[in-house]
Amino acid sequence: MCGRYAITTPVKNLAEYFGVLPPHEAYLVTDDARPSENLPVVLASEPNQIILGHWGYPTEVKGRKKELINIRAESILGKPYFRKAVENHRCIVLADGFYEWKRTGGAREKYRFTLEHRPMAFAGIYEWRTKTLSDAMRPFFSIITVPANKTMSPIHDRMPAILPPGREKEWIAPDGRLELLEPYRNELTVKAV
Repeated sequence: MCGRYAITTPVKNLAEYFGVLPPHEAYLVTDDARPSENLPVVLASEPNQIILGHWGYPTEVKGRKKELINIRAESILGKPYFRKAVENHRCIVLADGFYEWKRTGGAREKYRFTLEHRPMAFAGIYEWRTKTLSDAMRPFFSIITVPANKTMSPIHDRMPAILPPGREKEWIAPDGRLELLEPYRNELTVKAV
């Protein structure tokens, strides 16, 4: 499960790297992005513009409203509830690292995963909703997770679906490629923090 990630690349550099326009509003550049914050994404409906989205996909489980920060690739492809999102509401979640905690007995150790000090993008889905207290419409998004690759597996059994560098926009293309929802094939840089 990806419950924290980093987005520290300056806005201008991030936009240039992904070949998109910067967002119309400022966002928090942070090495500790958290659920419910407004964070940079690129939507299938606006593939050339960074938009700020709310991290937490709206859903209802057993009559209770909930926001999912992660959705398993296996669920997104198999459950009818997510079918519309995977068909029409895909997004790219922009980042430059993510965190996971390894449990050893009662202790937890935090690790940071990066792609050699360059931005990365996660596959995601979104749904437009009104943000409470502000009346602002925003895309509420979730990061899609996949089984861990060999770098990640000693720490945790799941990881974000990292889109291959240079192929990020294939996920949000009209014929978006589902085979991109796989464990990242290349090495990740991992460091205890």
